[in-house]
Amino acid sequence: MLGGILPSYIILEWKKNHKGGTALLIEGARRIGKSYIVEEFARKEYASYILVDFSKVSPF
Repeated sequence: MLGGILPSYIILEWKKNHKGGTALLIEGARRIGKSYIVEEFARKEYASYILVDFSKVSPF
């Protein structure tokens, strides 16, 4: 799918182990599909989700 940037089993394991008690921080190079894979996971695993994209925040 995306060359194994963030295998889905890692996100599923996080969901199972933390049950919403912690956030998942995903770091990596720009433009490699981090946002895409997380959005796809959210669409498949949750009835609704909130997307927070700090790259689109305007400075004060």
